[in-house]
Amino acid sequence: MCHTRVCFMSKGNLSVNVRMNDNEKMALDYLVKIGGFGDRSEAMREFMYIFTEAVIVTHETEKAWKGVWQVMKGMKRLNERFDKVSVHADKYKKEDLFNQPDEQEFLTVLKDALQSRTTPVPT
Repeated sequence: MCHTRVCFMSKGNLSVNVRMNDNEKMALDYLVKIGGFGDRSEAMREFMYIFTEAVIVTHETEKAWKGVWQVMKGMKRLNERFDKVSVHADKYKKEDLFNQPDEQEFLTVLKDALQSRTTPVPT
């Protein structure tokens, strides 16, 4: 499987390489654009914060369900972005938002990115 190294870097901040396959990289780019994030770094940081908060809560309370609840609270912060996606979904379908001939390809790339996970889900 071919992987692309995606470098996230802001002025004065640490650069982190994230190994992604092409579908994962394309999916991230779509999420950045649709979610209204400034760049890949902003999107990745926002998602990292949600899970970091959940780990802290789980560790401090020793209760997994409280960690899951913290994830839900973090997702609430993203609700505004998701609302934007749903409000503009019809607009995105009508215009060539991603310079692709078929709007359905956008959803296919997102689904393929999930199916091609490079890290197995813990059991």
